[in-house]
Amino acid sequence: MFATVPAHAQNIDQSSPTTSSAVQKNIELKTAFSRPSVPLQGTIKAYKIEGPENLTGGYLADGYLGDLVLENDVLKAVIRKPDGQAINPQFPGNLIDVVHKKAPADSIEMFQVVADLESTAVQTVIDSADDPFVTDGTTASIVIRGHVVRNETATTDSTQWVNLGVDVVTTWSLAKDSDRIDVATALINKSTAPIDLAPGDVMSWGEAGTFVEQLGPMRGEAQIATNWVAGVAEDFSATYYTSSTKQMIGYHTPKFSIIRSYDSQTTAPRPDMLIPPTADSQPSQRSQTPALQTPVPQPLNPTNLPASVDPRRNQMAPLPVVTPSTAPVPETEYSPQADAEHQPRLAKGGGDADSTATLTGATAEETTTSATDQGRFLLAAGATHIWQRHLVISDRDFSRGTNQAWADKQIPTGIVTGIIMEQGTERPLPGAEIRVMGGAGWTGQFDPRPVTRVISRDDGQYALRLPVGNYLISAAMKGRTAVSPMARVSVKPNEPPMVAPFLLGPQTFALVMITHADDPTSTPIPAKVTLIPKPGTEPVEGGFGPSVANGVKNVFYAWRGTARIPVTPGRYRIIVSRGIEYDIYQNDMDIVSGSHLEVPVALKKVINTTGMMSVDAGVLTSASAASMVTPRDRIMMAACEGVSVLVSGDYNIATDLQAAVDEIGLTRFVKAFKGIRFLASDGDMSANILLYPLSDDNARKAEEFGRKNKGIPPDIFLSDLRREFPDCIIQIDKPLDSQMGYLTNFPFDDRFLKFEDQMPPPDFDALQIVDGKRFIMYQPMNSRYAQLAAKRTDKSGGGGPLSPVASSISSLPHGEEVGSPRMYMYTPHDTLPSFTADDLVKNIRAQSFLVTNGPFIKVRAMNPVTGLFDVPPGSVVDLSTTNVMWLQSRVEAASWVAVTGIHFNLNGLPKSQIEVAPSPQLLRYPVRVAADADKTVIYPERDTYFTCFAFSTRRSLAPVIPDAPEAIGGEVYPFAWTGPIFVDKDGNGVVNIEPVNLDGSIQAP
Repeated sequence: MFATVPAHAQNIDQSSPTTSSAVQKNIELKTAFSRPSVPLQGTIKAYKIEGPENLTGGYLADGYLGDLVLENDVLKAVIRKPDGQAINPQFPGNLIDVVHKKAPADSIEMFQVVADLESTAVQTVIDSADDPFVTDGTTASIVIRGHVVRNETATTDSTQWVNLGVDVVTTWSLAKDSDRIDVATALINKSTAPIDLAPGDVMSWGEAGTFVEQLGPMRGEAQIATNWVAGVAEDFSATYYTSSTKQMIGYHTPKFSIIRSYDSQTTAPRPDMLIPPTADSQPSQRSQTPALQTPVPQPLNPTNLPASVDPRRNQMAPLPVVTPSTAPVPETEYSPQADAEHQPRLAKGGGDADSTATLTGATAEETTTSATDQGRFLLAAGATHIWQRHLVISDRDFSRGTNQAWADKQIPTGIVTGIIMEQGTERPLPGAEIRVMGGAGWTGQFDPRPVTRVISRDDGQYALRLPVGNYLISAAMKGRTAVSPMARVSVKPNEPPMVAPFLLGPQTFALVMITHADDPTSTPIPAKVTLIPKPGTEPVEGGFGPSVANGVKNVFYAWRGTARIPVTPGRYRIIVSRGIEYDIYQNDMDIVSGSHLEVPVALKKVINTTGMMSVDAGVLTSASAASMVTPRDRIMMAACEGVSVLVSGDYNIATDLQAAVDEIGLTRFVKAFKGIRFLASDGDMSANILLYPLSDDNARKAEEFGRKNKGIPPDIFLSDLRREFPDCIIQIDKPLDSQMGYLTNFPFDDRFLKFEDQMPPPDFDALQIVDGKRFIMYQPMNSRYAQLAAKRTDKSGGGGPLSPVASSISSLPHGEEVGSPRMYMYTPHDTLPSFTADDLVKNIRAQSFLVTNGPFIKVRAMNPVTGLFDVPPGSVVDLSTTNVMWLQSRVEAASWVAVTGIHFNLNGLPKSQIEVAPSPQLLRYPVRVAADADKTVIYPERDTYFTCFAFSTRRSLAPVIPDAPEAIGGEVYPFAWTGPIFVDKDGNGVVNIEPVNLDGSIQAP
């Protein structure tokens, strides 16, 4: 976002900003700052999430049924529903999702209200939430009620929690047409003794990066007094500040901000923010839960406090806590002079290796608390501690938050305005980024810190407020170079606005043309273009839209086989790819201002997919609230990723993706079938269910089925669905998701690899082992699948074979690539015109497929009768006459896909393992040349099933497949597995598999 340039190396205009006569006649000074983010429609809502139509999109989106929502025409915020547990990674009662309507992907992890920042032994139990309400038709509010407990044993897994008698009441509010969420928390000591606490907030910025006033983007860590802190991404920002005019003490890392409440206590609390709805309040039409009263403190029931585990995510490392000074610090009000004298520096690891951060700020108010010698405070018996803060949500225009923070904190500011125009044409340029560096203490003798950014409006103009001080202002835009030098501006209060116009050069493009290397006609083919800036070149930050063809983040989908990509002059690594069947093109390129670079690319298909058809089932589109990808864009993504067959998977509607295929003329590359996704839940159990493929008639019936069966238990829903649609695939997606996972309702012993009590009924055909980039789910899902697959072969189990599938469940335009992973159906109908919906159903049920995000496994078992290796996945081999199972296997991969090892599994457990050496060659296994090089022997002792699993831990798939957020799993490594080959050991014509333990022995009943 910001490129920091040493002051001595900058091209700076030292004179006062002026305008040329040509520019002057085109500029109309506009200094309105609080312009609406979107056209004001005047709607305001407060409600509970009742169905998938209320969900939020984004990698980090966690909102689910029963969670609480504040929504207007600018933003949507989701508060986690109460659950009565003290330690819960789901953060009940706190902000878990927030989106700006112009950037509708959740970027932050959470905003958590904490009773004690310095002790994990003190927790807040969230007891209840008042019914969401709207007051006077203007302000939506959610009131969360809880109390503070302490673990007396100092062990986090103990249930010895004691109620301290301190109530916690937090009100989250959103006004009509506002981009600001107001938060007020009261700690009410109802006990007879003072309570020692250190309350505050924890901001986990998720995919956004921490941006601290006076410091800019965080690279290390720092503890500092500031007026605001923000989480900033390419097209999203969230600015946090308190209601007090005092600065707030915060501890900041690149992804977290921890802010103490008692350094920024409100001087004039607004108790009305903490009052439950009155008779004059107007409840939302969605509200259903009756209002709850403030609870009377009671001893906790230890059985209500188990720590739950979210299997979707890696366990987060413990948050660093603030370690305050041992002596109270003096109260510090903002002043330019103080800012000039206090130039903060990063703590060790944040900038200079030997630098430290200075801690300043105000102490707690004596009226309600008294500071301890550790910097904590005592909440007196009967006292109330109230703190108020705000979170301004914006898109790329980060200045909306900083403008409000400086204004509300009564910091003297001045106005800077101007216009951005194209050199030569003097055409106004909307969407340009105006970057501000410097501050009150900057004199030009050291490198300035980034301060804020603003985006030019449709007329090319911009306006922003800045505190009194000296600044460097520059303009930037993708594909253009700055013609005007940086403007040095001295902002003074009560003076006319400073005018800083800028000229940007004509847009520079890279013209990429992609063909098939083996096509003599050089016909263009769809492909994906990824740009990686070299050191010294600014990052390519395109955000999430508005169209994948125009670029998302640093990726461009050349769906016509050509792409005209605006690229800012500099040095880049260009990668052109077309999925896992093709090698990639990669090269360095220099983009020179004022010229266009032509990049002809010929991609070679290296994987022979004769007899196979690639499928990604269950992709979402903008027909679902959780997705922001149009059907057209979804088809473009599939074509560029080399996925041949798509199945739609929107919630409650069977989206016709084939219509989009026909509309944009990609029938040569993509075929689509209708599917529909249901979120079945009765409040206790949930299931994410995909039904496919659907004819037009079945699509209408399925949509009606979903409407009629809303709210019934998932097992009944599945049973009725099977009876209603016997010829369709019923697939369980996200089976271990902590909220909508069907298998989470059936306890499983991971030590003994068995379900503890009962198993889910057999009313589904396929079980998703991995969804998208969450390979972390493979091991727990593989163990559960082995149990379920064995049960399906038991006559008492019922149901047909269960297929271990995977898919992308892509809902985003970036980070959830179509076809990562995908399935390859083994079929003679290996062309798009010949492949039918019946083929898809047949292959899934027969388990005749390969699952992969990179490697290709080709395996066959030898038929003892014929002596030929002609038994493919999905088939049965009769081993009644021999104790040996011969396998012929081959693993191939494109040069950019690594393979580390191969596992030959029986009943999901490895029986033979092979390590694979690094190689750029197509053939990864076998590596030696001999008649038996591709042969493997295993010795089944009973009826069982065999699968082959290939993987890599050596090199991820980046940058072709970008890494996932750390909370999801981080780097994405190659993997693949085959459908099962069943072994009939006793030759009775029936495969009856008995579940096994880790050592391969048969499990006791």
